[in-house]
Parts: sequence; structure tokens; C-alpha cells
Amino acid sequence: MVIKKICSTIAKPVPAPVNGVVASGGGGTYTIDAAGDDGWFRKIASVMMGSASSPTTYSTHQNAGTITAGAIYDSDEMEYTWYKAYFRFVNVEVAQGATIASAEFKPFVAGGTGSKTFTLAAHDSDDISAPSGASDGAHSNHTSATVSWANPSTSAGQVTSPDVKTIIQEIVNRSGWSSGSDLMIVMWLASISTGDDGYRTFSDYTASSGTKKAQLVITVGED
Repeated sequence: MVIKKICSTIAKPVPAPVNGVVASGGGGTYTIDAAGDDGWFRKIASVMMGSASSPTTYSTHQNAGTITAGAIYDSDEMEYTWYKAYFRFVNVEVAQGATIASAEFKPFVAGGTGSKTFTLAAHDSDDISAPSGASDGAHSNHTSATVSWANPSTSAGQVTSPDVKTIIQEIVNRSGWSSGSDLMIVMWLASISTGDDGYRTFSDYTASSGTKKAQLVITVGED
């Protein structure tokens, strides 16, 4: 008599969403909307010739109205106004030390000019609160990981950044990070030729009754 052994396959359970988010540590992809306190930092700096570099500190903080990243030149005053945009994402349910398989930053462009390469980073913090002053925009607050974004579209609509997983990974690897903490993405222009303009404007949280909030899409690898 031939006895056939029958093997059953048990499917691995799919992690249940928590507040619309795949539970941390179980893998999966989810989208987080920016909080209602997105905005920008600004500084005016004179330049006489050659190229100009982004300031490392800022003098003004604003969290209302159109958000700007880049540099705008005033030929009469021979000076640049520099802008660094920020977008905060709250209750990010990714476990401390989880593996980030991929991540995309997806703001809504309102306009802009110049074929420029912008820089993305995050505020290097365990649980970032809403910025309260210009000092929160200092470059010294950045993650060591940065990502270059070459010529994001100037046409109105949602745009998708290159993969920013290295930035998100640095944040969730912090010893003080825990699931449900908040993180903040920043975007700026590193340098520009004198007399040239290069900037992007983005819709803020309230645009079109909140339908144009920036988004962060994170894919967490399975343990």
C-alpha cells in the first residue's frame, strides 16, 4: 500500500492596519499626510559675483501661506532670498530599527522656475515638534543622509521624489525613536549662479480644503 503524505501550507498572516497604517515591524506600505504646520525658513544674503551658496542658518520662520524652497535673486539689491521648505509627518508607526525598503516624499507643486537640483534631508530628532522659530531651520539639525532631487516639475500637481529611504532609516535607527513618533522632511537649494533664479512653491496643508497635503509613502521590510 502506498501512503501519500499530505502537507498543508499555512499562509503567513497579514499585519492588521493600525489607524490606517500597517503595524510596525510586520512589513507593508502606507501613506502619511503632512501635518497642518508645514512651512518655510527664509534668509536674505548679499552676493556680488560668481556663485552663491545656501545659508546654513535662517532669520525668518513662517508656517502659513505658500511654501517655498530655493532662491530668488533681486538684481537691484544684488542679493538672494533663500528659502527652505519643511513638511512634518506625525504618528509615524514604524518601529525603532525597522528596515526601510523604500520611501517617497510627495508634495504638491504650485509653481516654480529653473532647472535645479534640490536637496532633501530630515530634522535629526527622535520626535520632532512643530518648528517655533528660525533656528529650527539650521543645517546643523539635518540628518547626515541627504538625497538629491534633480529638476522637480514646475507644473501644478503632486510630484514624487527619488527614494529617500536612507533619510528615513537614519531617523528610525535613532535610539530614542519609537513607533508613533513624528519626523520632518526639509528641502532646499544648495547653490546657484549669480543672477539666476531657482525655486519651487508648494501647496500648504489647507490648499483645496486639505486635499493637497504633502505625503510620505514608506515601505517597511518584513522582519
